[in-house]
Amino acid sequence: MSFESEIVVPDDAWVDWDAENQVFITAGEKYTETETAVYKSTVYYPADMFDTITWHDGSPLSVADFVMNMIVTFDLAKPESPYYDEALVPDLDQFLSSFKGVRIISTDPLIIEHYGDNAQLDVENSVNTWWPSYSFGDAAWHNMAVMLRADGNGLLAFTPDKAEANEVERINMIAGPTLDILAGELVSATEEAFIPYAATLGEYISDGDATGRYDNLSEFARRYGHYYIGTNVYYLKGVFPVEGQAILQRYEAHPDAANRWDRFAAPAIAEVEVDGDGRVTIGEEATFDVFVDVFGGPYAVDDIDSVTYLLFDATGAQVGQGSAEAVEDGVWSVTLDGETTGNMVEGSSRIEIVVVSKLVALPSLGSFQFVTAP
Repeated sequence: MSFESEIVVPDDAWVDWDAENQVFITAGEKYTETETAVYKSTVYYPADMFDTITWHDGSPLSVADFVMNMIVTFDLAKPESPYYDEALVPDLDQFLSSFKGVRIISTDPLIIEHYGDNAQLDVENSVNTWWPSYSFGDAAWHNMAVMLRADGNGLLAFTPDKAEANEVERINMIAGPTLDILAGELVSATEEAFIPYAATLGEYISDGDATGRYDNLSEFARRYGHYYIGTNVYYLKGVFPVEGQAILQRYEAHPDAANRWDRFAAPAIAEVEVDGDGRVTIGEEATFDVFVDVFGGPYAVDDIDSVTYLLFDATGAQVGQGSAEAVEDGVWSVTLDGETTGNMVEGSSRIEIVVVSKLVALPSLGSFQFVTAP
């Protein structure tokens, strides 16, 4: 995080949506004067994300999935849209009251800038990722396209308000009579190589990409009987509405190993042991070794924020403090020069070690007693 005197929304940032022509409106097109924002967040997605992450039907995640989310945020609440839903207008109005722009800096790797006025007290809550997630959960551009077709053809609706007004079913991707309608729209989409919002999404999707995705979704629906896909560790294998049950199965193609998050099963609290000479000559250099372990092994230096020491003489007075130096993972060293030990009095002294980890909020302490003598 950094602070700037002014954050200018760039002219090529997308700030609104032209639902009639199905293209984004840039800041340079909408504003006659320089537009500023309270904050800018930049999300750097992993460089290998599009190579390693797939939707549950096997379709690779792509930039188009993100752009679809950006489009739908605006389009469904625009009267010029073929999918217009009056019930979504208040949501868009609230969003636009603080939204200032979004810009895709790079597609490989994916880097997205977001400009807004609704900064939060906790900085991490001010980050807008634009991940393809909707009110009902995650969705790829191609199963969203099938739902949009059903809505645009007046067969289904996204919201209960529109469903009631049009006397149709609300879209349900996992059960009920909407499945047959979605199946029909999927067939048509496949035959047409349908690309929704083609004036914009067509820059990110080819005809071959479209038919490949629809084929994947069709096979997924044949196997599992629904159209709900995500990218996470589990996919929805079976749905049983009458019994009120669902079956989740591990998605084997997910890139994360099953033990990826094991380190969070228990707090990584450091175990500290201090060693050194039991007798220190006043006025001479002294060295102490600090051993820092976690879960029975050395604590990585990169995971340590600081290792500091406090030095107390035989009277209990603090006569020194400083930082230890890293030797290797799990090993740190404290060196007291002759001037420091020269300020100590004869008797039983001690050194206290404070280890602060980057992984846990609780510091760990260690202590070593030694004799100071002339």
